[in-house]
Amino acid sequence: MANVTLSIEDDLLAESRKYAQKHNMSLNGLIREFLRRISRKNSHDWQKEFFAMADRCSANSKGKKWSRESIYRV
Repeated sequence: MANVTLSIEDDLLAESRKYAQKHNMSLNGLIREFLRRISRKNSHDWQKEFFAMADRCSANSKGKKWSRESIYRV
């Protein structure tokens, strides 16, 4: 099994650990399950699930605003 290194903000990491613990999972197991789910679905399905999860989370953008155009600017 390969190891992966991620850079995650401290508050996101803390909240993710709480979520995993609440669901009787390790953070590693939570990430593995998420990747397993999205790899089995087509692009539209995982995007729909991702945005549904984002709508349910309690993250805070700290007032940062962006436009659709800036998000898709490559």
